[in-house]
Amino acid sequence: MARYLPLFALHIDHEFFGDGENAQVFTPQIEASKACAAKMEKESLLVRTVTGGIEVWQEQLEWRDTSEVFDFEFLVSSSDPNIDTYTAWDIAKPICYQLVQQNAEQTISSFVAKSAETEDFGLSSFERQRRPILFSVKLPHALTPSTVGDVKKYQIQLRSKHMHWKYYFSGALAKKKLEIVDLDANSESDYRFIPSRQVVIENSLAFVSEVKLPMRSIPPQRFQLREEDANGRVLMRRLPNASIDKIGKEKGPDGQSLVVAEIYIHQ
Repeated sequence: MARYLPLFALHIDHEFFGDGENAQVFTPQIEASKACAAKMEKESLLVRTVTGGIEVWQEQLEWRDTSEVFDFEFLVSSSDPNIDTYTAWDIAKPICYQLVQQNAEQTISSFVAKSAETEDFGLSSFERQRRPILFSVKLPHALTPSTVGDVKKYQIQLRSKHMHWKYYFSGALAKKKLEIVDLDANSESDYRFIPSRQVVIENSLAFVSEVKLPMRSIPPQRFQLREEDANGRVLMRRLPNASIDKIGKEKGPDGQSLVVAEIYIHQ
């Protein structure tokens, strides 16, 4: 029976899905390029899908030169149609992440985003339409196996877009003098909201955050709605957070166009 040992693991993490116990898992599709897949088959290498990434395993063969460096190339895609909406890409597509240094603990600092040599990634137009490629990963790695409990790990960290948040209030709330309070305000972070400069529909109010906020699948921000002229009477203990479902435009203080995540509240 053939015996396989792990070579390394490649994980793609995304800031949008957060971290900690409430984090959700980013689930990219990672496959070897056609040329890489052909070479891996010759070398008896296998790709195993794991949560958030892949593992590469190799069959143990007596003739193998374990000092040989193999140039891996992987293509990364996603079934999420909104990924471009919440991802802050390092450079314009097409993108190739290349490993530029080796160290004991590989992190995003070990990869650099460069323009890919081609936009088709070696795929036919039908294949690209069926599975749009987000980026490729080039990763040289020696054919030296790891122990199962000590697998070499590589990680690429994708960043989340930052957007201004815009709250629309209608109904009875719009008749009051409102203020939005950041319950987690401190010396390092104090998100403030100001009245929108754009015309809103009759009997409604709108407030926009002064700065951009990081977009998250489960945002950690805690904003509270209070009545400004009633000794800070609480009207809503926790305002709903922004999502990527409603994206609009707003004019900033100097007239520039801002992308905003819109939240509508009628009460």
